[in-house]
Amino acid sequence: MRKVFWWSAVLYGAVLLVLAWTLPADGVVLHSGPDGPDRYGSKAELLGVTAAVGAGTALLFGALAELFMARVDLTSPLVNLPYKTWWTRTPERTATARRMLTDDLYGVGAGTLVFLALALGAVQYLAEWVTAALVGVFVVAVLGWCVHGVTRRYRPRPGAEPDG
Repeated sequence: MRKVFWWSAVLYGAVLLVLAWTLPADGVVLHSGPDGPDRYGSKAELLGVTAAVGAGTALLFGALAELFMARVDLTSPLVNLPYKTWWTRTPERTATARRMLTDDLYGVGAGTLVFLALALGAVQYLAEWVTAALVGVFVVAVLGWCVHGVTRRYRPRPGAEPDG
């Protein structure tokens, strides 16, 4: 999942390059609401802010996945892990849970960067409903990922000894 995450960061950068090449110097959409674009500005402002947002998103998810997950005690209250007692009972399970949580951070980070890249292009070139649909798809995807994690992904493995 790490490679997918970093390729999504490359995609985000590629979208910025395309926008830098194709947008006019002034009059680009900086904010769009339910009624359409409501704030315009310069290409430099758009690219500066969105580059910072993309870099910050990539650094945040990358740091959480690589640094935090490598060092955090999974029994800590800072870690929201379904069936935590089961996952932390043996070193092997703890290592598996740590790998799964790291993959999940990379997956959500990749999805976020892809969403931001698509939304950035949609706001500039497509109808408002397309951006609204992208937001809806992203929200449903994140909720689905969460439900899957709680109900299936982190459920104790079949055939393993019961917790207790």
